[in-house]
Amino acid sequence: MSRSAFTKFINSLEQEDLRKELASLYSKIDSVKKHYAMELGKDTDRKKIYDRAKKDVYNLLYVRGKPRKRPRIQKIKVLLKDLAKFSVFQHELADLYLYSAEQQMAFLQRRPSTTQATYNNCVDNFSKACDIINQLVLHESFEKRCEELTLDSDTVYLLEDRIVDIYNATFRN
Repeated sequence: MSRSAFTKFINSLEQEDLRKELASLYSKIDSVKKHYAMELGKDTDRKKIYDRAKKDVYNLLYVRGKPRKRPRIQKIKVLLKDLAKFSVFQHELADLYLYSAEQQMAFLQRRPSTTQATYNNCVDNFSKACDIINQLVLHESFEKRCEELTLDSDTVYLLEDRIVDIYNATFRN
């Protein structure tokens, strides 16, 4: 259905029918629920969504507390991309990107002989978090966590220079 056909359909409905249509969409489609939870929901509603996402990131890297042989990096990317679409407050998204980078760094410290995608995704998530931190000028809120991640990167050979460069560009300039 084209946008114009959809607009005609919406315009042809009465107010009560529109309400029923929205209620139907809300009950049937999860992405509509997420959108309204982010847009109109309370802080606790958003916190539940982000806490669930953090748990999912952890579970895609670990099984029963042990590192997976093959971490599910593509699924982590999809999860973060989907949440970025619905996110209302960018500082919550920065926290999620930083959490993902922290978990991947811990994973790489325990299992350094993993795929290159894990290394690249760790750097990408840290970079995205730092971009948001720069845009919103949230340096004080996130500096300690970013500094700890940077210090942890010393133990992971392939990440140290890239992480330090991003950190310096964000917090030292």
